[in-house]
Amino acid sequence: MTIPVVYVFDKNYAAYSCVSAISALQHATEDIVFHAVTDHTDDQAEKIFLDELNAHGQTVKTYKANLGTEFVARRISSSAYLKLSIPNLVKEKKVLYVDGDTIFKDCPSKAFGIDLEDNVLGGVCDYSHFPQHRKKWESKIIPFENSNEMYINSGLLLWNLKAPENKNLIEKCKKIEERYPDKLRFNDQDLFNKVFEGKKKIINYQFNHQIWNGIITKSDWKRLSAPGNKNVNLFHFIGKHKPWKKCCNPLITNYWKTFASQLKTIKVEIQPIENFQQRRHFARMLHLSERYQEASELREELMRTMDKRLQEMKK
Repeated sequence: MTIPVVYVFDKNYAAYSCVSAISALQHATEDIVFHAVTDHTDDQAEKIFLDELNAHGQTVKTYKANLGTEFVARRISSSAYLKLSIPNLVKEKKVLYVDGDTIFKDCPSKAFGIDLEDNVLGGVCDYSHFPQHRKKWESKIIPFENSNEMYINSGLLLWNLKAPENKNLIEKCKKIEERYPDKLRFNDQDLFNKVFEGKKKIINYQFNHQIWNGIITKSDWKRLSAPGNKNVNLFHFIGKHKPWKKCCNPLITNYWKTFASQLKTIKVEIQPIENFQQRRHFARMLHLSERYQEASELREELMRTMDKRLQEMKK
């Protein structure tokens, strides 16, 4: 069995998608064929991914997407909407779409082998719709006709590309955006959930284990990331504090770097802490990773900074 794995990215996410692809290769027990979709004007993104995967002995099928219409991107790159072009470009019956801020911990074939039955998409329940979060978020997204409809995360999608529901997908999504301009909190993810309402299969959480902003204790991370733990197939690092940022949980950053270090044609640098908010977040991450002394020292430094600002405001 050959597994078609699809990535969609711009030049800013190309290297991170390479890291994810490397993790897929490292854990694969089946052959993988990679498909890369980029904007029709972004030759740099395609070249980064193509050169890197070729250096690992992989053939990549590349596609240029032109939506022909503008979607409103909120807090993310507009390239996220390019995944709406996948059914028109990729000539496969079924694919495994994966975001670039992911790391495979087991073979992609385990997700790809799931039977979609008569559904178009297979996906994991989104973090925002966990029982403890759902009340907060469900009023902010596009309403479903069925109150029992589940809301999935689009970071990993098992997708039946031959389903008739894919016809005119871009046009359908544009109409949804125009109808619900104030309900697109999660951009393309909201559109996928609405346009394929009633045609989504909820799959096990192990196939898209979401960690928001690196918030996880050392004991939980050690348990989940242990090589023998088969309860996680894919880690998905959601939120703005990604593993390639210094302010992320150092346990996660170090894990991600083990795959980034295998890049052959490009190099990624960990982005430094840029502001007070990131420093405050990093102090919390140090505490969660049980680096208590460092966390305490940073918090004291932050308190001094705040006190100084207050004094300056009083002048």
